[in-house]
Amino acid sequence: MAEGSLVTEIRRVRLINREPVSLELTWLPKAVGEKLEKADLVTRDIFLLLENDCGIALGHADLAIDAVLADSDLTQALEVEEGSPIMRIERLTHAADGTPLDFEHLYYRGDAFQYRLRIDRQKGGKA
Repeated sequence: MAEGSLVTEIRRVRLINREPVSLELTWLPKAVGEKLEKADLVTRDIFLLLENDCGIALGHADLAIDAVLADSDLTQALEVEEGSPIMRIERLTHAADGTPLDFEHLYYRGDAFQYRLRIDRQKGGKA
């Protein structure tokens, strides 16, 4: 997607037990976004919509994870106090051909999520 291209923005607040736990901001090329306008964005995953409804094969994604403090937009969307800790994931997903497709900022309440990872050491290999 060329710089300056028109995009579609999708904003979704995700709930668990009727409580807001995340805010997802997604930007897609306008032509792709138009295909999603009538899709069920409340219960369906965007990646499944892209693959199944739009016929786009997905490739890799680049992610960055950091922490931010809730500003007024996050305070309102996530029902937290201003300055509350928020986990932010920035994700750029590419189509299988390598074309950038889906850029997202995902914001998660600090009291609602925990990530656990397992890292196996490969003996004799690179760390």
